Amino acid sequence: MALIALFLLSAQADTSLQRRVQEAVEESAKRGLEEIRTAEEQKIVREVVSVMDGIARLINVLQYGSPDHASALLDTLIRKTDVIAKNYKADKLPISVTVFLYLGVDNPDSAEKLVREARKYLNKNDIPTAREILNLLRNEIVVHTVVVPVDVLRNSLALTKSLLEKGRTKEAIDALSLMLSSVETVESVFPKPLFDAYYLLTTVDEVQQEDTSLALEVLKVVRRKIRLAYALGYIDKKQYRELLKQVRSIEKSVKRKEKASKRITTLKEGLQKLKGEVKGKRSD
Repeated sequence: MALIALFLLSAQADTSLQRRVQEAVEESAKRGLEEIRTAEEQKIVREVVSVMDGIARLINVLQYGSPDHASALLDTLIRKTDVIAKNYKADKLPISVTVFLYLGVDNPDSAEKLVREARKYLNKNDIPTAREILNLLRNEIVVHTVVVPVDVLRNSLALTKSLLEKGRTKEAIDALSLMLSSVETVESVFPKPLFDAYYLLTTVDEVQQEDTSLALEVLKVVRRKIRLAYALGYIDKKQYRELLKQVRSIEKSVKRKEKASKRITTLKEGLQKLKGEVKGKRSD
């Protein structure tokens, strides 16, 4: 009976540990998405949207309202645009941001197997089959940002003002409508496994001394996330080896009950650099 009771306690402990590890993994994924959204959905988006909404309103006023009202609104939009251009120093201004997750593969063993299969089909010049496999080799946070070129915006507003001063209302409306159609979508891609690893290390730092078992299990997940990032080509072999070396160093400290916060911070700083955009921006 004592052995049975001990087995049950052990099983319950294992289940509890697995649950806490899963909670840490889910929290890391949540924090990564929140970081992207916070970074991308900045105050600038609200300010630019305010200008674009104002332009749509200006077109309506030019069609149905008074010239004085239109002129006053146009001057306000010009001032707002000048302030935005001065404050943000950007070539393109964001109007809206949409964040997507692409979770083609989440297991490093599966990723490595798929890479081998893709290479096999590529060597056979079977591009369609290889492409199907390559489409699975993604574990990414993708951000679609609708932008308007700042020069186009400023020049269109200046042209509208010039046309209105000459009484050419129809041409002013056409200029504004053309500007509204000049928006484009920029795609930015970020490596989700590295975001996950980064925030999992936050959990390790928080629990390293009061819950060593959880810290060590979470570090195993960090290893898998780094390995997945390497398998998917988000980091190179040198970076991969350096990251794993740092993880091993942290593991040793945790096992010895030594505070590993400095090592964790160093590893997080390395991941911070690597988890930036992994591909060049593509525009529609």
